[in-house]
Amino acid sequence: MSKICEHHSDVFTSDQHTLVNIIPVFMNSVRDKPRISNQICRAIGNLCVSTQVDQGNVMSPYFTNLFKLLIDNAYRTDYDGTSADLALASFTALNALCEAAGEEVNDNLYSMLIPVLQLLENTLNSDLQTYGDKKAREY
Repeated sequence: MSKICEHHSDVFTSDQHTLVNIIPVFMNSVRDKPRISNQICRAIGNLCVSTQVDQGNVMSPYFTNLFKLLIDNAYRTDYDGTSADLALASFTALNALCEAAGEEVNDNLYSMLIPVLQLLENTLNSDLQTYGDKKAREY
């Protein structure tokens, strides 16, 4: 699916009806098993990049929902012990979504920056605390 989205995005975007039907399928599949979710994240990222044009992106109407979904997916814990790295796949797709977004989603993107920065801060603080605890045990 990801290669189709990368090389043949026109299959999904030539008819708005097709895109309207495929995005909910992608969104439901992101919540599926880790391996499936991993592949759908790649498909979403490839679709965002391949549909980018100077005037915007046909993915813009789905920006907010996809953004939130990919953030939630990155913090799933059920992929531990599998070969799927949902954090990497989700953040890669999120990067593509943001990079390919048209100007029409700038306000949405800006409003979502604060929660994302808070998540990053919490992650960094948590990692620093874990690192400090580990170093303290070594001594």
